[in-house]
Amino acid sequence: MAPRKPNPASAKGPDPGRVDDDSTAFLGVSLMDDVELAKLVCSGALVEGQAFAPGKAVVPKPIDNRMVVFAVFFVAGLRFPCNVLLPEILRLFQVELPQLSPSALVRIAIFDWACQTSGFKPNAELFGAIFFATVNSKTVITPAGTKKTVFGSVNFNVRPERSDLWPVNAAMSKWDRHWMARWFYHSVAGAGRSRRTGNPRSPWTALWRRDLFCCAKFAPALAAVTW
Repeated sequence: MAPRKPNPASAKGPDPGRVDDDSTAFLGVSLMDDVELAKLVCSGALVEGQAFAPGKAVVPKPIDNRMVVFAVFFVAGLRFPCNVLLPEILRLFQVELPQLSPSALVRIAIFDWACQTSGFKPNAELFGAIFFATVNSKTVITPAGTKKTVFGSVNFNVRPERSDLWPVNAAMSKWDRHWMARWFYHSVAGAGRSRRTGNPRSPWTALWRRDLFCCAKFAPALAAVTW
């Protein structure tokens, strides 16, 4: 049977997920239900009792120590409890897990692997010296029209001056185009979420400042790198 596809917002009116004039937390009704979550549990991607279907909600409202995740994150290799490196990188760049694209998770996983196989411990400081954060704006159709989504838009690219350290492209060129419609809640235990509650804010305004901070503060860490 072909996978289900999301239904675009048909009703017209105010945006229930409005963050500002240009961005939104609206995702639409999720394609993830208890049956789909059970499949992820059976595959070993999820632990039973840690994931929760959002029902008919069109705007995520994570409560009771839960956060928003996407099924494609687990295709990209995410598992809970996660490696300590992930929450360290999230704190360094001041982003939330649901703001990442699946390609960002692949990038982090390969960085972790490269460090481990080279005989030293990976850390967020070194990651920040090699990579910078970018925002590839994605849009969703809300009742108020098309807007930028605050979810799934942040990726990490190699700094041009460090391309000799990272010659391999570490991302799929294309994911399932409906991957953002497969969202659900997961317990935050070990998930690397910050203390702030609610949905992520728009990452466009301050991310470049955080990137400049990472570059200036952690570039000396590269002096000790030998792949």
